[in-house]
Amino acid sequence: SFEIDKLWGKVYFVLEGVSSCAFLYINDKYVGFTEGSHLQAEFDITDFVSEGKNTLRTVVYKWCVGSYLEDQDFFRCNGIFRDVYVLERNVGHIVDFKIDANIDGSVNISTAPNTKVAIYDNGEVIADTVTDNEGKAALKVENPALWNAEKPYLYQIELKKAGETILENLGFREYAISDKKEFLVNGVPVKIKGINHHDTHKDNGWVMSDEDIINDLIKMKELNINTIRTSHYPPSPRFLDYCDKMGFYVILETDIETHGFLRRLPNVGY
Repeated sequence: SFEIDKLWGKVYFVLEGVSSCAFLYINDKYVGFTEGSHLQAEFDITDFVSEGKNTLRTVVYKWCVGSYLEDQDFFRCNGIFRDVYVLERNVGHIVDFKIDANIDGSVNISTAPNTKVAIYDNGEVIADTVTDNEGKAALKVENPALWNAEKPYLYQIELKKAGETILENLGFREYAISDKKEFLVNGVPVKIKGINHHDTHKDNGWVMSDEDIINDLIKMKELNINTIRTSHYPPSPRFLDYCDKMGFYVILETDIETHGFLRRLPNVGY
């Protein structure tokens, strides 16, 4: 149960990780269903809640059709393993945004129309604008400090719309493959020293606190690891934030890994 003192905006319920699938009910009314165990599931529950006490019920199943798409090589756990919360946001808030930053300092933004955009460097505004009627905006940072795993320099970008402020880290970097088949970061050859990583704790299974995630990344730094493959599923969004801040190249994979299942079928050639 949870209480809402005052309804003033849009209300959402978020499951950041639940395996294998879940049905959601608010005040005994069916709201929706989610699969994709390591992906965030966000439900708009504005029309299902009222001021005062509300009752939320989540029914979680161990197996579902999506289990055949998540035949990953890892310890299998089930249930709700990441944060769960109710979120109230202003009407007319930003629904989505995309930020493209190039090493020449140009930044292109796609989001809601009439969104105020500002770029900060160590707390100082160095560029700002407002998106046009199509939600597009372009800014320029002169002589940007480039991001890499050794020197993970980050700027901050601020989006303001409908009384709400969203902050994101912003890095300038470019990946490429040279004619010699070298992996280039900002034009410089880099040797990858990588590791596969699962969100797994020795006592808590898939449940990892921010401290657990940071401890894993610190150990990787101590072992001179500079690249992380998320191995068949998305990590907690905060994991990626810490990788940006601490300096790791990330090979980010999605929640699809079917070959273990396919190889159980007869007459399948490879």
